[in-house]
Amino acid sequence: MSGISSDKESRQKSPVELRLQSSDVVYPGIIHAFDNRIDSTSGTIRARAIFANPQGKLLPGMYAHLKLGSVAEEKTILVSEIAIGTDQNRKFVYVVNDENKATYREVHLGKSIGGNRVVQSGLVAGDKVIVQGLMRIQPNMLVDPKVSTAAEEKSAQI
Repeated sequence: MSGISSDKESRQKSPVELRLQSSDVVYPGIIHAFDNRIDSTSGTIRARAIFANPQGKLLPGMYAHLKLGSVAEEKTILVSEIAIGTDQNRKFVYVVNDENKATYREVHLGKSIGGNRVVQSGLVAGDKVIVQGLMRIQPNMLVDPKVSTAAEEKSAQI
């Protein structure tokens, strides 16, 4: 395999968002280049990003928060952290099956994102996860599922 990237790859750029500490305005940009070494004392790597600055508000020496993204979109399953139970060293959720019965499902979890956890394995898209009344749920128990939105779940947590 050669070291030459395809035309499509060279046009795709890693997205980055810049937010100044004194403002809520988000400046979208792209990563232009990365340094070829890591600073071993801080564990950081220098990068150069390009941002549109038509109003001249971005000046050298300003402090900002950056959020890096990825070119590749990845489909993931997120589940509310309140739906996750612990069984010794395993994590699990209860899923509603076709017969409206609660089913124990072991899951392997990834990082936390805004009160939700990334599910690496154990669930598939379309599974109905039980998020309320978990103290009373037992495997194979008949349940009356109600579909809720993320906004309803957030207000129920408060």
